[in-house]
Amino acid sequence: MSYRRIIYPSWFKCSLLGLAAFCAGLWLLFPPPLKALHHISPQILDRQGTHLAVYTVDDGLWRFHTPREDIDPRFIQALLAVEDERFWHHSGIDPLSILRAIRTLIRSGEAKSGASTLTMQLVRQIEPRKRVMSSKIIESFRALQYDLILSKTEILEHYLTHISYGGNIQGLSAASAIYFGKTPAHLTWSEIAALIALPQAPASRRPRINDQSALMSGRNKVLTRLVRQKIITEKQAQEAQQEPLNILFKSLPRSRDAALTKLSLTTGKSRPIQTSIDRQMQTRLDQKTLAYSKDWPQYLNGSALVINNPSHEIRAIRSAVRPDNDGGWIDLTTIKRSPGSTLKPFIYGLAMDEGLIDSATVLPDRPLAFDGYQPENFNRHYHGDVRVHEALRHSLNIPAVAVMQQLGAPRFEAVIENAGAEFQRSTAAHEKAGLAIALGGGAISPRDLALLYKSLANSGVSTPLKIIKGGLVDEKKTVLSSKASDEITQILRFAPSPNGRVPHWLKTRAHGVAYKTGTSYGFRDAWAVGYTPEWTVVVWIGRPDGGAMPGQTGRNMAAPLMFDIFESLPGQNIGTGYRKDKVPAKGLTKLIKTQPQETGPKFEFPQDGATVFVRSRTKGVQIILSDQDKAAQLYVNSMALTRQGKQWIWHPPAAGFYDIKAISPKGEIMKVTVRVNFTTV
Repeated sequence: MSYRRIIYPSWFKCSLLGLAAFCAGLWLLFPPPLKALHHISPQILDRQGTHLAVYTVDDGLWRFHTPREDIDPRFIQALLAVEDERFWHHSGIDPLSILRAIRTLIRSGEAKSGASTLTMQLVRQIEPRKRVMSSKIIESFRALQYDLILSKTEILEHYLTHISYGGNIQGLSAASAIYFGKTPAHLTWSEIAALIALPQAPASRRPRINDQSALMSGRNKVLTRLVRQKIITEKQAQEAQQEPLNILFKSLPRSRDAALTKLSLTTGKSRPIQTSIDRQMQTRLDQKTLAYSKDWPQYLNGSALVINNPSHEIRAIRSAVRPDNDGGWIDLTTIKRSPGSTLKPFIYGLAMDEGLIDSATVLPDRPLAFDGYQPENFNRHYHGDVRVHEALRHSLNIPAVAVMQQLGAPRFEAVIENAGAEFQRSTAAHEKAGLAIALGGGAISPRDLALLYKSLANSGVSTPLKIIKGGLVDEKKTVLSSKASDEITQILRFAPSPNGRVPHWLKTRAHGVAYKTGTSYGFRDAWAVGYTPEWTVVVWIGRPDGGAMPGQTGRNMAAPLMFDIFESLPGQNIGTGYRKDKVPAKGLTKLIKTQPQETGPKFEFPQDGATVFVRSRTKGVQIILSDQDKAAQLYVNSMALTRQGKQWIWHPPAAGFYDIKAISPKGEIMKVTVRVNFTTV
């Protein structure tokens, strides 16, 4: 059998080549605007999956991503029956619909039947043009492009995301939420028909508060057509037509919290972001913080975090307690500030793990110098020798610095940073700056402080905080041993309660809150951090500009709010792992970097480490020894003090620290160190 070779004329080959080149050129010169398809309103959901915060896109439109699996299948069936019966089979344009529209135009003289497919309607929504013949040609070309690039399911989802539902509402999900207060998975036949009819004439059928007649008329027409196409029965149509359209015009939640706003802008996801936030807990936190801060001046602000310890999740957050005050749009939970005394528990805990101390170890609380660094207690009062549990409960500075000196600031910083917290050291690079970490030198954010305290409730193990629900399990880091964490927790649970608050261990129903406060140098930051087995709460209050708040401390400013927040949290049990506090019967009794205890005459006044307030330089200070030591000789800073009759009256020349030494006739010596302040009160 012989085959005849077909030879095409050159002009035909050139025409085909030219047509192909023309189409390729059009494609390259006019690529489809696929980026616009993903311009979606950020949606932040709570842990239960309901809207927590929703934001419009740049042009002020509500436009939610609408995945097919989240839509009632009946809606899709009805939509395609009404708008595009051959959607799954055509290639973006439907030749049969075009022929039908041309035939109708010829017979009646006017266009009564449209030929636009869902794909062409999507093109028109993304790139609006005048309704002329040239626009139809461009829409057809774009529809072919979309059909070649996207799957049918993707085209359908983009259509249901971008189609107009009147005003600034676009997409089925936004329309369902605003008009009916529900998701597209739970629509009635009446609502399905209304949401199919509305995009056909969004301007005229858009519901008004007192006029929904146009939308109801369009709905009834859609129901009639669905009966004709045997999608629903006559009875279903009648019931749907009799059903009133309960248009809610529901407002969508728009959070002013900077943390949620930042989350919506940085994730880059078109699908809703499900967070770990508990709506009820968030509402209670909002109420507590707003009520507490109602009289704050404009320059003052704060932040608060509630962490669920077992799951490591942020369950409630106030990145700015007062959104209208200075710094209201800053996420203050991520800003690094001086931690005050809030890192002291970790200094002691790490020293316990290193074997340097235990809770019964005796530490010095008297004026001491550490390689030229001479810290002071917050109230400038001193208690002589104290045990670790006393030093931590009362937040004494000298013992903490003494332990830090033995521990080493670099070692401490390494443990903190290994736990996942970012610690910013002060600019001074010498060892003095390292020791100052014990008293608030450096800076840390409320979130990182929450991460550290959460580890105390989790047997010393740290895991990063989570605000996105689910995800991979993060690597665990050990901050302290379980034993050290338990010891620190016992101490902090019996820290003195704020003024006016009954100690929690005297209440029948109360959290067993282990807590610590902190005040930075110059009264710039007030902190309170507390935890139970289940919850960790962090409160920071201060000026966003770093200014001072004279007289405001973590104890009187932040602690009351922290306890108010704890009272609103679920679960009132103290929980296992927290046993009744007791001082160990046996323990180390060594002193860190101090001289052996001296024996000799006993001072009745002043006591070692006391602060003496002198009202008059002429009156002076009376020094009193015990009865059996009245024959001793006194020296102040090595200068002999002359007895005046039966009394020793000392006239300090200036404010400051003084060493007072008493020497008995037997040569026994006792020395006390006191601080002198002059006052007119």
